[in-house]
Amino acid sequence: MNTDIIGKGIYTIPQASKLLQLPYQRVSRLINGYSFPQKKTGGKKQMPPVTQEDLPIIDDKVAISFVNLIELLFVREFRNLGASLTTIRLASKEAADILQVTHPFAYHRFAIENKKIFLRIKQESGDIHLIELAKKQYCIEPFIKQFLHDIEFDEITGLASRWYPLGKDTFVVLDPQIAFGAPTIDGTRITTDILFGAFEAENTFDDIAKWYEIDAVKVEAAIKFHQEVIPI
Repeated sequence: MNTDIIGKGIYTIPQASKLLQLPYQRVSRLINGYSFPQKKTGGKKQMPPVTQEDLPIIDDKVAISFVNLIELLFVREFRNLGASLTTIRLASKEAADILQVTHPFAYHRFAIENKKIFLRIKQESGDIHLIELAKKQYCIEPFIKQFLHDIEFDEITGLASRWYPLGKDTFVVLDPQIAFGAPTIDGTRITTDILFGAFEAENTFDDIAKWYEIDAVKVEAAIKFHQEVIPI
């Protein structure tokens, strides 16, 4: 087994597409980059990926890590709140330079308001300052909208460590340290696809709960996850 992928989580583009609830083609473009023709020059303009590769090519297939997945989640939310891809790419580059990291959007330091992306910087005094990344301007804005409350971040590094795709009250979690980041039931190593497979075999929630020694409500949560997110 390639030790480079242990503890990082591993997701194919189709899996990422389903977890993020985004079209496959859009996720592929965000991961691989894309080009488009330019009428004036007759050539093509190449657009780079929005997240830096974290895993090697496996069996000639592109795979992404958990932090890549979280970065794409940030991109999805930024786009939903009106930020352009140009703004997002610029914000990513500036944040990477400021934080000196390779996956800036996997850190709990961002906010967005009025289509502008802000980076939160803690000063030596303990005060929090905000930088509007596109213009590199400091600002004071206490009501910046926060999001992504369903992600847990490491207290020391600030890097994303776990994600609850349907919310923290739904028991389903992605943790790169467990089952290569596959969806599992929180507090266990039981993957949701195992529970869903038992359900498809026409077993009851109570029977499945008894076999795996978990509450029936957690079995129901796994089934709901696969029905809403689409089996992966």
